[in-house]
Amino acid sequence: MDLARLAAGALYRPDSARAPVRFAAAELRAYLTRLFGDAPGERPVAGATGAWLHLAPPEADSPPEIPAPPAGAEYALVPRAGGLTLTAATPRALVAAVYALLEAAGCEWSPDGP
Repeated sequence: MDLARLAAGALYRPDSARAPVRFAAAELRAYLTRLFGDAPGERPVAGATGAWLHLAPPEADSPPEIPAPPAGAEYALVPRAGGLTLTAATPRALVAAVYALLEAAGCEWSPDGP
């Protein structure tokens, strides 16, 4: 998965997303900008529900169907169609999924702040 290429693409999310989902999307966009100098365009999906985000390459369309995380899992990172779907059992678990992805990309956080 080429996260730099996805940073230049699109970030799909449910259009009526709850606050934690919107926060997760904003954090992901902000950190991708810090890492790669580019942020994916945010693309709300009309009528979609749930706790998920989908990073897609610039030329891709919105994902046709969002898988649920595996039974018993709080969240899952699912590579698909050249992109990456972050899906979670709850909106707050989606925030954890975003931070797990960013940590895997090399981000670190200090308890002392910036």
